[in-house]
Amino acid sequence: MQERSTIPFPRGQLPPLAHVAQLLPQDHIIDVRRETQQRLLQSGLLNSLRPDAQVGITAGSRGMGGFVDLLAGIVDATEEGQTEILRRLGVTEEMIGAPIRATMQTHALGTSETGAIAHLDSVAAKPTALSS
Repeated sequence: MQERSTIPFPRGQLPPLAHVAQLLPQDHIIDVRRETQQRLLQSGLLNSLRPDAQVGITAGSRGMGGFVDLLAGIVDATEEGQTEILRRLGVTEEMIGAPIRATMQTHALGTSETGAIAHLDSVAAKPTALSS
């Protein structure tokens, strides 16, 4: 019988450990759409936009139940795939009353000291959103 070569389990003292607990807010927003609209209006941001401005909106989805399964069903990160993710989340042009412009093209904004490159969606990078 041939011996199996394994890596020995490391022996030694553990570093100091601390108990960490994540406390999530328990409050609930009943009408998210209305609350979002009110907060946006109260911010005054809309006053700086021209009537024909184009605004890019990100659609993060961290913390959603079943989101990994949703993404696994979409083969490639394509413009169609991005739109499909939003559609499965219930975000359609009809529901939000605005066109969805999901793109994969970006504009490089610059490079950090660590070499990471910051990107901005190419549609959002166009200098047409804010009024002069």
